[in-house]
Amino acid sequence: MRAFIEKQLGISPSANFINVGRGRRSKFREYDRPLTLDEIEEEIVLDDDCAFVVSVGDLHEKAIARLAGSCQVESGDSIFTLSLWSDRRADWTPLVSMANAVLDLIYGYPYLPFYAGWQSETNIGRYEQCYGPADSRPKVMSGFPPIERLVIDTSLNPGREFSDNGEFKGVAAEMWFAPRFWERRELSPADVLLAVPGATAEEIHGLTRICSQEREFDRPDGEQGEIQKALWKVIFNREVRW
Repeated sequence: MRAFIEKQLGISPSANFINVGRGRRSKFREYDRPLTLDEIEEEIVLDDDCAFVVSVGDLHEKAIARLAGSCQVESGDSIFTLSLWSDRRADWTPLVSMANAVLDLIYGYPYLPFYAGWQSETNIGRYEQCYGPADSRPKVMSGFPPIERLVIDTSLNPGREFSDNGEFKGVAAEMWFAPRFWERRELSPADVLLAVPGATAEEIHGLTRICSQEREFDRPDGEQGEIQKALWKVIFNREVRW
């Protein structure tokens, strides 16, 4: 993680923060005080909590990587989220490779939080406030009588991610697959390349990296929409539309 931060962002140590956490060290931290990389490493070692958020450059993320793996204490896929703040596209190779070394990784991908939020928003009021008119979006009744309300139906949105019978599902312009993913879906990288025009594949540290577009998806329509449709169909045998 430290090498990734230093190499990818090349930032001053004063731009690093760690959240207060839930462990025994939380009361000794000042949430808004910048920490050096040495101090961050020391806090993680000293604390007894298993989860931390390290924000780089700001307290808000611009890029996020979602990783699906498995955990012995849970049934179904476990979801791990890695976040960083950057104006330029990051090379996720070191971070995904590191995650694969310590997690029972299935697959993962980076995505834009704004796009994921747009594609997952069901509340009509919030949708119109954040993303524009919702008149053309499909609607469905949610809840049980007498407490029912009309919401946006996001079930077929190309940018939506969800769990289905314990299996996490989502697609992105850059995706990383472990061998066990291909075994699970009875697929091969060649199947994806055949179904998605212009996609490329390469083997890195025992993982298959497939790229279908240079930048992360930020729209569900046009050429991007067609690529996402093709990815959903070949990888999860699922039809999507916008």
